[in-house]
Formats: sequence, structure tokens, C-alpha cells
Amino acid sequence: MDTSQIFSQMMVLFSIIAIGFAAAKARILTAESNRHLANLVLYITNPCTILYSVLSGEASLKISELLLLTGIALAFYLVLMGLAHFVPKLLRVPADHVGIYRFMTVFSNIGFMGFPVVRAVFGQGAVFYAAIFNLFFQFFAYTYGIRQISKDPRDGRSPLRTLLQPVILSCLISYAIYLFSLREAITATAAGKLLTEVLGMVNGITSPLCMLVTGVSLAMVPFRKVFSNWRLYVLSLGKQLLLPLAAYGLLSPFVTNRLILGICVIMAAMPVAATSSLFCAKFDGPVDVASSGVFLSTVLSVPAVPLIMMLLF
Repeated sequence: MDTSQIFSQMMVLFSIIAIGFAAAKARILTAESNRHLANLVLYITNPCTILYSVLSGEASLKISELLLLTGIALAFYLVLMGLAHFVPKLLRVPADHVGIYRFMTVFSNIGFMGFPVVRAVFGQGAVFYAAIFNLFFQFFAYTYGIRQISKDPRDGRSPLRTLLQPVILSCLISYAIYLFSLREAITATAAGKLLTEVLGMVNGITSPLCMLVTGVSLAMVPFRKVFSNWRLYVLSLGKQLLLPLAAYGLLSPFVTNRLILGICVIMAAMPVAATSSLFCAKFDGPVDVASSGVFLSTVLSVPAVPLIMMLLF
């Protein structure tokens, strides 16, 4: 694995983040326009990217390996939800901020950062495998995650409604296509070829949009609050160094496929999910803490991801 190429790709992604940051500071892009861009990514381009990844690439994993990856992704979130109940105590988090620290511990920026990084490191076809993590991310974020932030007990209580999210539907459809080896049958038809071409064109704008949205979101965070909260430094370093190292240590003895192992490590090394600040804004949570966590961990991810991949691979 070429570490210099990984670092180069991270710099490209970070440069697009910087463009979004500058556009927001220049008031070319506003919080309102960024919300629309985020919805475009969440509801259209990311689902299209997931479908395109499974229709355009060869099946790199056996079915048994796909099921193994699915089990790892599920265990990943279950373990983190368990750890999240101890992290606020270790960091002595104030009672009114416990929920958001639990959220930031569990949920990482898989959709906006993870997909572009996995694509840069392993190629377009690997995005589908990263999407398996995103499937569980969406389900748990809209159930467990919302309950950590919202003070209304009625929020986050509808798992069936959560399954109707476009990104989850696209994950489930892609999973079925992969599991039952339907790719060749679909792409052999004229309609299938047209669909793949359309999805490919939409896929081309997904990574830049993800990075622009991240940059604009970071521009909304007051610098003073970002760098004065010591708890966020500890949390960010734990998520982006200790967590991927632990993931590698636990998985490497029995996961022999380097693609599976690499994707799992990258998913573990991702910064705090941008969804944390969106949910706080919607459900009256501590937006400043969430936004600061997103900002700091995203900046740290630029050197952290290449460093982790260099050390482990």
C-alpha cells in the first residue's frame, strides 16, 4: 500500500474542504445552502454512489467474506455503544453534555469522509464494502443516536421508519445485488447500462460535494471554542489513533483479507460524524460542542489516516 499516495489523496480531499471553508467565510456558501447540499449528498448522491460501486466493479469478496465484513460492522457499533457509556465518565463530562459525547464516541464521518478515502485508497468498487458500515451507522444514529441528544423520549423510537432512509435502501439493494450475483444480469440489459452510466455521472460529484459540505460546516465553528476544550483532544486522539490500532489488533489474527482489514481500519480512523452537529441543531443539543468535535477531529484526520495506514500496512 503506497502511503505517499494515501497522503496525497488526503491532501486533495482536505484542499476541497479548504475551498468549502473559504467559500463559507466569503459568504458564497451559507449555512442554509450547506443544508441543501448536505441533503443532496444524503438523499441522492451517496445512494447513487453505493449502487454504482456494486454495479460497476467486480466482486472482490467471496460471499463468506461479505458476511464476515457485515458481522464486523455490526459488532463495531455494538462495542462502541458499550464503550460510549464509560467515555463521558472517564472525561468527567458535564451531565448536560453526556449524550453528545456518547454520540461522538460511536459515530464517525463514514459518508462524507469515509467513502472518498476508501475510494482513494482501494478504488471505486470498495465503496460498497464501506457502505455496509454506513448501513449500521444510519440505523443506529437515527435510533440510539437521536435518543442520546434529544430530550423528547418520542424521538428516535421508530426503527422501521429509519430503514426507509434512501442510503439504507440503496445499501440493502446493493447488498442483494452482490449476494445473489445480479450485477452481470443487470448491466447486460440496455436499461441496466443506462442506469449504470447515470449513476456513474452522479457518483463523480459525490466526493467533491462531501468535502465542500464538511468545509462549510467547519467554517461555522468559532475557533476559540474548538481549541479550548481539552476533552475533545482526548476524544479525537482516542478515535483516530487508539481505535484503529485496537481494531487492527483485534481483527488481524483472524481476518486474512487485506481489503476487509484495511476498510475496517479506515472506518475506525474516521473523524467525528458531521451528523452530530446536524442532530444537535435539530433536537436542541449542544451544537458548539458537536461542531468543535467535528472540526478538531477532521483536521487531525489528515495526518492521522496516512500515519495509521503506514504503521499497520
